[in-house]
Amino acid sequence: MVIILKDKRFCIAQYFGVPGKYPTLQAYLASLTQASTGEIASKQVVICSEKQLLGLCYKLKPKSYNENELLKWAGTIKSIYVSDGLVVNGYSSDKLKGASYGPFPGATVIGLTPGSWKSIKIIPLTEIKKRVRVCEKEKLSQDGRCDELAINDYPDLKMVSGADGDILTVDGLQCIFPFKYGETTYKKCANDGEKYWCATAVDDKLAYKKWGKCAFPQTWSDKILSISIPENVKVWLYTEEDYKGTTYGPFYGANTIDEVCGGATTKSMKVSNTHMKSSEMVKICRGPSFSQMCDFIETKLYPKLLIHGCLWSSEENKIKSMRVPGGLAVYMWTDENYKGIPLGPYIGPVSVSVVDGGDPSESQIKSLKIVEYKPAAVDSVKRKFSKGKSYETDSN
Repeated sequence: MVIILKDKRFCIAQYFGVPGKYPTLQAYLASLTQASTGEIASKQVVICSEKQLLGLCYKLKPKSYNENELLKWAGTIKSIYVSDGLVVNGYSSDKLKGASYGPFPGATVIGLTPGSWKSIKIIPLTEIKKRVRVCEKEKLSQDGRCDELAINDYPDLKMVSGADGDILTVDGLQCIFPFKYGETTYKKCANDGEKYWCATAVDDKLAYKKWGKCAFPQTWSDKILSISIPENVKVWLYTEEDYKGTTYGPFYGANTIDEVCGGATTKSMKVSNTHMKSSEMVKICRGPSFSQMCDFIETKLYPKLLIHGCLWSSEENKIKSMRVPGGLAVYMWTDENYKGIPLGPYIGPVSVSVVDGGDPSESQIKSLKIVEYKPAAVDSVKRKFSKGKSYETDSN
């Protein structure tokens, strides 16, 4: 059953695929050259035969669906829309068994579902949690895989959720957690330096009897290329497991990073709450009019523009647009250590779609200072005015 016209489904996929970028669906529609109209399916899940909610689609009500209940949709679902107030989990085997995919809380669109779903569980969303959306293509593109990660530490992105019974071996056997090897208890796949493995059979003391190599259906290692971060959440990215290697971040929300600096090299990450408010921070972007990669940066001095692990002073990756909130001022220079040609100051609140040294220009900003800025006190101005008025009165 086709439920939404093709162009309308594509519009919905793009809007929900970049959460937080547009305040309302109407704002997103206004950004299109040709706006589509139509209603979004409510309190239901929509499964489709092609990416980005294209092809044939079908509505599912909140319940569990075994393989026979999905009719001929089992194993053919390529994308999914989850309405607000619902959460979806997909499974690689019948009767909610095998590798699990999710949870995917609504409202969201998964433009390319991971794995092959043979059964589905749809339940009400009882607790709203902030989640970070990660995608394997630039601009959170819905023609690639995306996922939503909870606030948590992820020491190994090959195992996004490796301790809750959703990991299989390469032979299709279920991993058993926890299991013991020697004196160590494992709640996730063990790494012996050459392979990841898990127990497939244990004795009454949880010691492993049989084992197999782990397969990772939800791996995000070396795959995160774009990311959307909600308000009051920060993200750290690392190029090695266990938070080692090159560090990128913290990146503060609310922010959508169309292309993470360093490319898809993240092997571990940390997602946590923060008291920092992006609305009170300076926003810098690599493209004009706040496009491409943007970052919110702290109020301090930057003698070199290696910020949060990302280089901002090369010809390819220079600051081209900027937003300064009220109470702050930004001073810039064309050389490191506050040398070269001074630019600015940019005194907030101000939004600059193309900064000095941005396009078109052969120069680039190589150092900057962000300082607190306080205009002349209003009461002192009043006193001066009052004195002048008094003098005039006396002269009369």
